Amino acid sequence: MPVDAADHARATERIGVATAAMEKVAQMIYETGHRPQALQHAPWLERVEQQLAGAISLMEGWARAWHEAGSPWMFGNDISQADVSIAVAWRFIQHIDRARRDEEDFPALAAFSAQAEALPEFLACPLSG
Repeated sequence: MPVDAADHARATERIGVATAAMEKVAQMIYETGHRPQALQHAPWLERVEQQLAGAISLMEGWARAWHEAGSPWMFGNDISQADVSIAVAWRFIQHIDRARRDEEDFPALAAFSAQAEALPEFLACPLSG
């Protein structure tokens, strides 16, 4: 985590948003994959999808700022938990059919995630299932 207090707060915010995005995808899975269709509540599912869209938009904005800054990672030369969390969230979103987004609509986020996923640590832990 960044040592600077302001960067630490920004990193914590990014971790929270990435985690919330993954939770929204999990809620979609439970609602549409485990709850009987007659009991699914469309307004609630729409709300979850809107919240996911908001989280993705925030992550795209952060990734765009990262790209424009030309920094190796969001908080400098070293990868942080915020970087890992955002990359993992994007890959999880792309892995679930109902949540998947067009990468062309979020090019900075897709590029950021691809950079992280090219690291040996990510390659050693492929997403499956």
